[in-house]
Amino acid sequence: GVVHAREVAKAIAAGNASKLARTSMRPIASVPESMRCERLVAELRRQRSEQAVVVDEHGGVAGLVTLQDLLVEVLGDTRALNPNEDEPESLPDGRVRLPGRMRVDEAEEWLGILWAGDSDTLSGIISEKLGRIPLAGERLDVSGVDVEVEAVDDFVVVSLLARPLHARRASESEARA
Repeated sequence: GVVHAREVAKAIAAGNASKLARTSMRPIASVPESMRCERLVAELRRQRSEQAVVVDEHGGVAGLVTLQDLLVEVLGDTRALNPNEDEPESLPDGRVRLPGRMRVDEAEEWLGILWAGDSDTLSGIISEKLGRIPLAGERLDVSGVDVEVEAVDDFVVVSLLARPLHARRASESEARA
């Protein structure tokens, strides 16, 4: 079966951390690796599931496929339909708007520094630094970068506003002059 991280986080937030995984577990579909994508999308919709274990001809696990993977395969990359979604944006006040799911290494060029931590995304690093799920409007300093959590959805930072180190240094120099 499958336990969604979102449900685990909700149980912890509600004080039900001792709840067994078995009570939150949902069955997962098993499909042969020979099944065509279009048919698998229909099967997942019928079962109201977002993922399936792919089984090879010998009964072994060949992999895991998600509905999102299938939709990209069938429809193509839909991000091209809305090119501004999840794109970093420079703001007139010197800050940048970054998507929370942006990889830390990709954000380095926007922030002027590589954030250290165990997480791969900006959202994960912010949660690490706070030690909890962030709230929209919350401000913090991450490796010398002023950060404001702009939006949160399902316990994940959707977007953040940051004053990159180079912009911060420039505004400090102007203030001294």
